[in-house]
Amino acid sequence: MKKIAVILLMSTTFILGGCNSSKTNVRVTSTIATVTRPEETESEPTSEADKEIIEHREGCTFRSSIWGDDTDTVKKYETKINLEPTEDGGLFGETTVSGYDAYTFYRFENEKLYEGLYLFNLNYTSGGQFITAYNSLKNSLIQKYGTPSIDTIMPNEKESLIEHAGPSKALEYGYVVYTATWEKDNTSIMLTMSSQKYKVGMVIQYRDINYKPDVNNSGL
Repeated sequence: MKKIAVILLMSTTFILGGCNSSKTNVRVTSTIATVTRPEETESEPTSEADKEIIEHREGCTFRSSIWGDDTDTVKKYETKINLEPTEDGGLFGETTVSGYDAYTFYRFENEKLYEGLYLFNLNYTSGGQFITAYNSLKNSLIQKYGTPSIDTIMPNEKESLIEHAGPSKALEYGYVVYTATWEKDNTSIMLTMSSQKYKVGMVIQYRDINYKPDVNNSGL
């Protein structure tokens, strides 16, 4: 059977700068998703008896999943996205979040889910459009999770440069980073927007607050 390989490179690094002018590079995700799709053929009809009934889950932490789920469990309960494997053992698919197109990523370590991500696929031409989308998403998160514990625009350059550029260009030039964070039960949620090489990126990250990287995998 003929197969088509689709490779997606998703890499987002945010530069967070404080008032003391020091800067910290924070890598939110760097994922190469390699998808192999079989050539499309007509599918056989499925009888009602063959369809598995998926019960509603309580205590979900990211979409229909719970931290610690394996890939099979995630795929079983994720009924709204066609999930495909990534090169690093994760899963991804396309969806919409509050009306905005996004890629959904599930990330695992030692076969256990610890992180979920929405990487937004917004074909905007100005920073102002991204700011509008960011504020809309932030308001949606506020309605769901309440007031964020952090809600700030962090400078990467002098205030004089930021003021001269204005909000739209300051974002495009990478002068500022927008971020808002929440904590809900055992989950940390972070909405972040920044620009690198004049390309604005926006992501919502959900992570198990009890997750600790496996030291045996460090540096790999």
